[in-house]
Amino acid sequence: MLPLIGLAVSLVPELIRLIAGDKAGHVAQDVANAVSTATGTTDPVQAKQALTADPKIAAALQEKLADIALQATKAQNAERDAQRHDELARQNASLQAALEQLKASFADTADARGTLVKLADKESPVAYGAPVVSIVVAVGFFVVVALTIAFPERLDKNNAAYALIGTMATAFATMISFWLGSSQSSRNKDETVRQMQLAHSEQTSSLLKQIQTGPPPQAALLAAPEPKRATGSNSDAARFDACMAILFNLEGGYVDNPRDPGGPTNYGITRPDIADFRHVPLDTITAEYVKELSRGEATEIYRTRYWNVMRCPDLPAGVDLMVFQFGVNVGPARSACVLESCVGTTVDGSIGPETLAAVARMDPKILIGDLSTQQLTYYRGLSGWAEFSRGWSARVAEATRDALRMASVA
Repeated sequence: MLPLIGLAVSLVPELIRLIAGDKAGHVAQDVANAVSTATGTTDPVQAKQALTADPKIAAALQEKLADIALQATKAQNAERDAQRHDELARQNASLQAALEQLKASFADTADARGTLVKLADKESPVAYGAPVVSIVVAVGFFVVVALTIAFPERLDKNNAAYALIGTMATAFATMISFWLGSSQSSRNKDETVRQMQLAHSEQTSSLLKQIQTGPPPQAALLAAPEPKRATGSNSDAARFDACMAILFNLEGGYVDNPRDPGGPTNYGITRPDIADFRHVPLDTITAEYVKELSRGEATEIYRTRYWNVMRCPDLPAGVDLMVFQFGVNVGPARSACVLESCVGTTVDGSIGPETLAAVARMDPKILIGDLSTQQLTYYRGLSGWAEFSRGWSARVAEATRDALRMASVA
């Protein structure tokens, strides 16, 4: 089914992102079924021939795929909304529990004071109990503190003194809470209420954002092209520059994620890349060297260690980008293996004349779709998929869209 999915992605690039986000694989199955039903075959070559021979079939399939993409987008958005709703519900429950606890604490203090006021109104001698105890505790606490400061050497050898200090400190804190705790409890309660209001505001903002940036209409999936960032060219230098512009956009600047086994990167360049390029020991290249890497040096590293090694100048426009950006992320040999697998040649991690000839016989757009699907399949098999799936999926989807545009103008 993978070749059929590649054909579908060449028609509706948005599908690659949706397939990546569908853990159950329903979207991929629906897409493959739609292609095979429309073309009457499960063979990718025959399916491509059927679409080329009859534009009406191609248009109908594109509309069907766009509808699948639309429904999948709605389903995935609904799933994210449900997850967010559950998360906010848990936060609200936690804040509500904290608020109830503060209310109970405040009520306890209020009851104690109310009892004291009633006793005072009745001129009961018991009403003097709380003030007297408070005075005794306060005086005792400060006496203990003064003795501790005056005779520190005795304190070091007397465990009973430590116990006395702890007892007096606890009693003093209780006394302070009795007389002054109401204001502090009120402030704590107000802060809890404020946190609950913020949580509700965040939930409202999230829902509004979903409404404003909801799934695109079917027409947008069919016809609305993204802003053009790069143009294809038969000139090797121009094609390299175009691919580099896209790659820099994919890689970004300096990143040092402690959970990324690749370590710190800048423009996607790692410490081993810099060390090999400069012919210096790896331990001499620190994170600071990576951070100070210039865009010009990064470009030359990519040209010599990736672009030329993977024979990208000999690949069709668009295909070169897919092979190039994937090789940057997983290694040139792995990217070469995926290309060889897509074109049906010996998978040895080295792009040679046989592979180049097989590439030349294929429709570049179909090959781009196959590469897109195979690359995503590779990422899915990595142990870091759970954490990095969103970034990897977005990378493949964006590269696929750019590659298809480059192939269209080549």
